[in-house]
Amino acid sequence: MIEKKFLLKAEERIKTAQWALENKLLNSAVSNCYYALFNAMQAVIGKPPSGKWEHGGIAKFFCKKVNESSEFSPLKPFLKKFPKFTAELYSLRKVADYEGYLDQEIEEEIRMFVKRTKELIIHINTL
Repeated sequence: MIEKKFLLKAEERIKTAQWALENKLLNSAVSNCYYALFNAMQAVIGKPPSGKWEHGGIAKFFCKKVNESSEFSPLKPFLKKFPKFTAELYSLRKVADYEGYLDQEIEEEIRMFVKRTKELIIHINTL
């Protein structure tokens, strides 16, 4: 069962990421894209067993839940490179939020992250 409140947050954040990208605000685009992905995963897996979701653990739990449940079989094509995708986006988010400043050289890479995250959110919305 999809938790709509997290899906709504994911949709809002991916729209913000798209807007930031269109306006060359790459740090904001990456940060919002990452949290859109985080909220999309929360929409599928719900609340953590205890405490709060850790950034590294949520992706593993998401992949496990999608693989184990026929309800989420339409999401399985996203799992092929999902651990790498989430790890790379998380690394970029840490740079954007804490360590430095992202420049125009990686704009196309950021565009790909935004596009794929939006596609995942759209697929989750159809479940």
